[in-house]
Amino acid sequence: MEVENEQRLMDEIRQGNKDAFRTLVNPLIPKAYKLMKEIEKNIRIALSGGLILQAGVPRIITFM
Repeated sequence: MEVENEQRLMDEIRQGNKDAFRTLVNPLIPKAYKLMKEIEKNIRIALSGGLILQAGVPRIITFM
């Protein structure tokens, strides 16, 4: 999305335009959902004991 278009949408949102809000936010929803799923997966791995820290960097370990 172009910066000018984003700024115009923000101005319209400040004036109460709900359609402008939808236009700005709707493209972000799939990205937010994907990020949420990734966070959920990482939490499940950490809680199952499959996450260790090596030099402060998380590493996933598996047992096969």
